[in-house]
Amino acid sequence: MNGRIGARLAGDGASYITGQEFRDFDSGVELRRARLYAKGDCILILPVSYQLEIGYVPNQFYMEETYLQFRDLPWIGNLTGGQFKAPMGLDDITSSRDITFMEPAASLEALAPGVNAGIQAGRPVMSQRATWAFGLFTEGVGYDFGDAASDYGRVITRATGLPIYQADPDRPNATRLLHLGASANLLYSARNSVRYRSRPESHLAPYVIDTGDMDADAALVVGAEAAWVNGPLSLQGEYLHSWVHQANGHVPKFGGFYGSVSWFLTGESRPYDRSEGKFARVIPKRNVDFRHGGWGAWELAARYSFTDLSSGGVNGGRLSMLMAGVSWYLHSHLKWRFEYGFGHVSGRQPDGNLNVFQTRVELDF
Repeated sequence: MNGRIGARLAGDGASYITGQEFRDFDSGVELRRARLYAKGDCILILPVSYQLEIGYVPNQFYMEETYLQFRDLPWIGNLTGGQFKAPMGLDDITSSRDITFMEPAASLEALAPGVNAGIQAGRPVMSQRATWAFGLFTEGVGYDFGDAASDYGRVITRATGLPIYQADPDRPNATRLLHLGASANLLYSARNSVRYRSRPESHLAPYVIDTGDMDADAALVVGAEAAWVNGPLSLQGEYLHSWVHQANGHVPKFGGFYGSVSWFLTGESRPYDRSEGKFARVIPKRNVDFRHGGWGAWELAARYSFTDLSSGGVNGGRLSMLMAGVSWYLHSHLKWRFEYGFGHVSGRQPDGNLNVFQTRVELDF
């Protein structure tokens, strides 16, 4: 048996400028995440990997990556059971430490499942040029992000591919890849209630679009994702669409998308985890060391997202967000982000424009 123990901290600060019609936009600071984890490998009849992660997100105890995983089983690949990120949404399954912006786009927060409890099978195939995953999920312990349904069961599947992949271990800044993916999430609600909502991509802000509890027993969400990396340049986008089966027979349709671009001024490339079809930790070419001219890694980024939660008599509202940011990677385990966002809410009350100024410091070890 072997293992290691680690911790992760993330602190946010945010300030808002909005019209008088918006309420509860209070500037402030918060401990966004605080986690302790233990992970490793052991023998339980078969070789198994484990991870136990407990921690805090604002106002609640939370579990994220807590599971047992049997690896390299015939036909199945890896079999995972516990609470972990359900396989939908490229930015959702990528660690929050490794996504480009502080929070996933509003469309993902509203429509993707986030962290759930369940069992999942999946594996990389075609010499790690593709992956597949299939899982059965239900409500877990705690809530951080993802759709606001409760008392449910889900069937979720995801497949990814790398039509283009060129990487040189000696020149990590020269990576060139094209990632494509598709996913589907079929939800059954035992209490006949489905709900989608989102903040304006800032966790200290209140929810600004919200369907409320819809009298519905099922919903289907499908998603498509794509990412292009060419050295320091990265382009990424996702689209999600939902059909909700209401008790009155109506089927309102909701959807959203985002597109983002980022550029490493210092020449790094976004690392990619081929075994799981997601992005990984950025390693600066030179850590911060002012005595020897080390400035870490600097990344500029911009993202536009649109989320529509109004359909078929449900007036959840529409949110357009334009985010711009700069990230300073002082070390592979220490990052400082600065972001500005401009948003427009329509189709519900209150509506209007809002401005977001936020920053985050993240440390893990």
